[in-house]
Amino acid sequence: MLHAVNHLCACIALLSLIVVLLKFISRRLGLQALDQRLLGIHRPASHLLIVCGVIHGVLSFQYVTKYPPLVYLTGGLCLLRICHTCKNQDNKRWLPTHRFWSALALLLLAAHLVCFVHSHMALH
Repeated sequence: MLHAVNHLCACIALLSLIVVLLKFISRRLGLQALDQRLLGIHRPASHLLIVCGVIHGVLSFQYVTKYPPLVYLTGGLCLLRICHTCKNQDNKRWLPTHRFWSALALLLLAAHLVCFVHSHMALH
């Protein structure tokens, strides 16, 4: 049962990430109508990403001896970076900082997924 919840949280976090990435891509491609629609949901999607990521992280500790520490390190750092992107919105230089931390979180999440898949394939 916990394995299923863990997997579900990981999938929801990944889908939430896709919504957040679509916001970034729609802005870069100049798709203003899509960008405006995603503007309203990218913040709740990032909050859902944090909540599901934390639950996934806690439930994943049952496998701590199964996977290398790098999987947990990249996942934990990714969550910290995502949390950091959500704060300090009062600062007038917040948006460039937000984009930087978001890009770093994305790289950490990619590293987390690569480390997990690589180690998972090595086990099976």
